[in-house]
Amino acid sequence: MTTVVVTGTGTEIGKTWVTAAVLRALRARGIDAHGRKPVQSFAPGDPTTDATELAAAGGEHPEVVCPPHRWLSTPMAPPMAAVALGLPPFTVADLVAEIAPGSGLALVEGAGGLRAPIAEDGDTLALIEALDPAAVLLVAPA
Repeated sequence: MTTVVVTGTGTEIGKTWVTAAVLRALRARGIDAHGRKPVQSFAPGDPTTDATELAAAGGEHPEVVCPPHRWLSTPMAPPMAAVALGLPPFTVADLVAEIAPGSGLALVEGAGGLRAPIAEDGDTLALIEALDPAAVLLVAPA
């Protein structure tokens, strides 16, 4: 599986929208592409999460895109959301190990901006270093 990490210059910058659009375009061209979200936080009751959007774009189940135990229903940085929800801490290595394997191309979307904490011990930059992707796509405002 070839990996591309999608990150942004901040939160709510459009990472999910861009990732989903790229997934749709690749799949329309017959390329075996899949979305992955190692961890996500969201507002309780929000029917649309990053994982559901990426799953719809990639033709997979949302729980394949993001492991169910990494769905954090508190809208804050994932390690802080885990603490607020009384969940055990997790590391970048945990997130990397839990990314569902697949074939083809995996677009792995980070959380928040490049330097926002994604795990107890690191940010998306640390995730990028651990995954050693073929490329990094940086989403920024116009």
